[in-house]
Amino acid sequence: MAKIKIHPTDPTCHMYWDIARNEPNCFWIRPTNPSWSWNGDFDKPTVSPSILTRFGDYIDHVFIRNGQIQYLSDCTHKYAGKVVDMIDFPEDW
Repeated sequence: MAKIKIHPTDPTCHMYWDIARNEPNCFWIRPTNPSWSWNGDFDKPTVSPSILTRFGDYIDHVFIRNGQIQYLSDCTHKYAGKVVDMIDFPEDW
């Protein structure tokens, strides 16, 4: 299994399983607008820069480094300030 999965209909969308939301989250690597870089490792990914997701008052702000998710202190959930190992992307997703 892998920690990163390429979206089946958009090859520029790279998904990881966000433990805080218990669902996928994405970052895009597009040649015309390279917002993020990824080391290409599906098992111990490193993504730069940070990934910020907002839904209303919900904030999820992370660094992905060497197969771990570092939830930054501005997150509005219980993982704020914690570092967790990434989990394999669910096979049935």
